[in-house]
Amino acid sequence: MPIRITGLNSGLDTEAIISELVSAYRTKEEKYQKAQTKLSWKQDAWKDLNIKVRSLYDNISNLRFTSAWTMKKTTVSDSAKATVTAAGSCVNGTQTLKIKQLAKGTYITGGEISNTSAGTAPTSATKLSELGYTGSGGDIQVKDSSGNVVKTVSVTGNTTIKDLVSALNGAGDTKASFDATNKRIFMTSNKTGEQNAFSLDGDADILKTVGLSKEGGASIVDAQDSEIELNGAKFTSANNTYTVNGLTIDCLAETGNSEISITTSVDTQSMYDQVKSFLSQYNSLMKEMYSLYNADSAKGYEPLTDSEKDQMTDTEVEKWEEKIKAALLRRDDTLDGIMSTMKNAMSTSYYIYNGNAVTYDSDKQYYKCNGNAIKNSDGSYVTSASQLKLWASANGAKKYSLSSFGIKTEAYATMTANSSQDAYHIDGDADDSVSKNNSDVLLNMLSSDPDTVSSFMKQLTSGLYSAIDTKMKSVKGLSSSYTIYNDIEMAREYSDYTDTISKWEDKLTDLEDSYYKKFAAMESALASLQSQSSSLSSLLS
Repeated sequence: MPIRITGLNSGLDTEAIISELVSAYRTKEEKYQKAQTKLSWKQDAWKDLNIKVRSLYDNISNLRFTSAWTMKKTTVSDSAKATVTAAGSCVNGTQTLKIKQLAKGTYITGGEISNTSAGTAPTSATKLSELGYTGSGGDIQVKDSSGNVVKTVSVTGNTTIKDLVSALNGAGDTKASFDATNKRIFMTSNKTGEQNAFSLDGDADILKTVGLSKEGGASIVDAQDSEIELNGAKFTSANNTYTVNGLTIDCLAETGNSEISITTSVDTQSMYDQVKSFLSQYNSLMKEMYSLYNADSAKGYEPLTDSEKDQMTDTEVEKWEEKIKAALLRRDDTLDGIMSTMKNAMSTSYYIYNGNAVTYDSDKQYYKCNGNAIKNSDGSYVTSASQLKLWASANGAKKYSLSSFGIKTEAYATMTANSSQDAYHIDGDADDSVSKNNSDVLLNMLSSDPDTVSSFMKQLTSGLYSAIDTKMKSVKGLSSSYTIYNDIEMAREYSDYTDTISKWEDKLTDLEDSYYKKFAAMESALASLQSQSSSLSSLLS
């Protein structure tokens, strides 16, 4: 901006006058600036909400599958002998287990190395010649379980204990170390089982000198496989972990001929907690959307200009902006559409038949259950809701909704100011002040009929996932994938505001320049007039 010195001759506050003359144009520019700021805040509000919707969408993705609802738990009669976990495919019931022997790896505890010729305790720097080895040198061979040589270590009298241990360490799949306190070399296989066994061979004098042979006092534990009997059937393994028919067994100690029992059952508490966690996330999201949609009006509040902020305290500015931001999505049609879609999905009822949900195949346009088409008594496909109702009545299929499991929304009359009419409560939930005194229908049904609960929840979350997925699909020119609002359209609108504001800034600058030129011409004329007046006065005096 150029530096202007005005009003010297006229005595007028030219800048103030011009500022008033262009104020109408500046007001229009500020109008677009405020609109752009408000749009920016709205974009941020949508981005934050979109992240939370996407989080729910991602979390329920796995809940659409049977594997997410086939939770099992196991109890072991002697947990000091074994720990057991069960996959969802594991059958319920009690099984017997004997742990005949544990898997071991080869373990060599070297004999105590004799004092050195100097009469001091050996250290890692001690040479074999100082331990009494007088030979000209030789080899130590590390062999695998089949007797094949995996590494040959050449040794002389000048080889130190450290050199020897370093060479042996990592020969095949082994680990070697020297314990100076106990004056012993230790060597072990990193893996258990007969197939991972190793042995040492080679120069007998060297092995004896360093205590790695029986003649040198070594204690050798041979590798072995583990062996168990599960329900009388024998199994062996190179390690102490077995996976058999859905059971993962970690053997901890041998049982001999004694048996321990493994009892597998449905993990009703984990299923209950999963339902509760899902509903908690849904409730939290719906409560926030409900609050945003029903926010108090901010009519009359607009983003502040810098000059307006200068007339207020920081606290007043913050409260002013918070008022606007809280109402950005008030009565928003897109938000209302998301809420309605999710509520409809959660309120949908499904028929359950023999522990499986009845679904509609939109491609083939008929109903099916457990992958099989449902047919009328005449063999035709069930294609309509009315036909399905008749089929369900004839075949004993029962219709379920969330309320069937004691999961309900709060009655409108009992809602508090911070409640959401769309939040779900589980009857008997000790953590829920609204429903904790009611009978726990969900937990009872999980105990008596877990298949029905899991089938319904799987179908319910599938419906909710599909509903959100539809809302998050990309719309050319309007929205990106996995976005519930028109992010592309809003970005384009923001860019348009930038262009419009720039044009108004140019207009304002041009207008100001025009007025300044006119006032400058006036000042010049006044200066000329004053000069002529002074000259005339001097002639007349």
